[in-house]
Order: sequence, then structure tokens, then C-alpha cells
Amino acid sequence: MSNHTRWSLTDAIATANGILSETKRHAARLQDRGVDSSFLQGFADAIQLAQAAAAGQPVRLGAQKGSTAALADTIARAVRQAGAVREAVRRRFPSRKDVQRTFGIGTPKSGASLGQALSSVDAALHGASEHPTETSAAGILARDLTERIDHALAAAELEFAHEPHLLAGFRSVLPSKGKKRPPPGSP
Repeated sequence: MSNHTRWSLTDAIATANGILSETKRHAARLQDRGVDSSFLQGFADAIQLAQAAAAGQPVRLGAQKGSTAALADTIARAVRQAGAVREAVRRRFPSRKDVQRTFGIGTPKSGASLGQALSSVDAALHGASEHPTETSAAGILARDLTERIDHALAAAELEFAHEPHLLAGFRSVLPSKGKKRPPPGSP
């Protein structure tokens, strides 16, 4: 997980709310592009988590679950995400050993067994719940929102390529051009 985020958490929340609204308006046409009810619910959940963190309230990462993925893939993905969370916290707070300890930094993170995988994920979830401000400052929630924004925008751009008036609704909620927005996937 990159230490860089595209927007501040406040901008990411505002953009995500606008993109979610546009996506819901056109959900029927975007469904074949992976923007289904599960995606919309996960997007709404991610926005709520980010809003809670921005307000300094405890958050629970991982509210979104892949419903069709195999258990082994789900566990492997969860371990990777927990590792990315730990790495983001370690980089952002190199001298905050209390925060690092809460996120499980310094403990085994291997996913070799179900117990180790669950322990790693549980530490990341517990850290996010105990340290919402630090979770936000590490860019974890803003990145999750920008990934969902990118997914919704990509689906809209494909679906509405020949209907610029519909695509304009999605683009209108993006932050102003004054704030340089790196392309998706850039560090």
C-alpha cells in the first residue's frame, strides 16, 4: 500500500459520495461491468467507515466481503490487505511503537495457517478500531475510497463512452482540476 493517496480523506469522502450517487442513478446499465448491489453496498460502507474515522470514531475495517471468492483466496487476500495496512501504519508512524503494536507490527504475519491469517487480520482490524485517527492519517481509508471511485468511473467510462452527457455527471463530482489527480494505479 502506497503512502501516497490521491486526495485528502475529506476530498475522497466528498468525491465518493458524488460518484456513489451517480452510480446508483445508472446502476442498471453498470451492473454488467461489476457495479452490482454488492459493490454499491461495499462502496456505501466504505464511505461510512471513512466518515467515522474523519470524525475520530472507532472504525471496523473489512466490512466489505467478497461473497463469491473461495475461502483460500479470501484468506490470502485478507492477509495481503492486513499486511498492507500494517506497512502503511509502520511507514506513517515509525516511532509510535504503541500504535504499531496495536496493529500487530512485529508479530508473525504469515498466512500459512488459518490461525495465523486470522490473527494478522484481527490485529489490523483491532488497530483500526483503537486508532481511527492514525488509520485515517496512514491513508488506508482514503485509498479504499479512491479504488472504489476508480472502479465506478472505469465502468461509467466504458458504458457511457458514446453518451457524454451521462459521463459528465460522474466527472462533475471529481475534485477540481487545480488539485492534480494522478492516474489510477500510480504510487
